[in-house]
Amino acid sequence: MPPFAHSPRMPAMSFTEILGFLAKVIQAVEGMRDGLASKGIDADKILATLRAVHERMISLNEKQETLKRETKATTAELVAVTREGYAQASGVLDTLIAAAGKTSPNAKNLGRMRVDVLRSRQSRKRPGTKPPPD
Repeated sequence: MPPFAHSPRMPAMSFTEILGFLAKVIQAVEGMRDGLASKGIDADKILATLRAVHERMISLNEKQETLKRETKATTAELVAVTREGYAQASGVLDTLIAAAGKTSPNAKNLGRMRVDVLRSRQSRKRPGTKPPPD
């Protein structure tokens, strides 16, 4: 995970580093509870705030990781369905060309559908070329 944007008071740290830092501060407050109380500082209030942030960080990180896994799975599914869509359309196009008579003008026009898509795709890959006009 990339370092978090930081202010002049917060150095660039990763999520894991910040989570560990927060846990250490919680531990320190727990260890100094009596000393803080003698100074009139409410350690319980501080701990409640820090623990709430700590738990929220963990919860949101788990949610983010779940969403990443779902996104990856959805992407794989989309790629598979997209390939299936092309295969289906291409097969139907071949059937239409055959039905029109392979050498007929109508069949040649139908055949251009696939060629136009491939040509447009190739021209986008080459720097300095423009896709053919529609």
